[in-house]
Amino acid sequence: MATKKPLIISDALNDTDFKDSLSVMNLRLTSVMCVPLLERGNLIGIIYVGNDNVAQLLTRRRSRS
Repeated sequence: MATKKPLIISDALNDTDFKDSLSVMNLRLTSVMCVPLLERGNLIGIIYVGNDNVAQLLTRRRSRS
């Protein structure tokens, strides 16, 4: 939330920053994606998508310009 940047964790159960998160532990999440919702630079919400079956399901892919 502090950076206001999208975040993808491909293996949340083994990620040093997120393995102790209550939502990751309670839901046994593997792949997690968080996308900030911004209005004129202000954070108004977050879209949080989690998967409990497949690690490495979500990966960061750069768009081609």
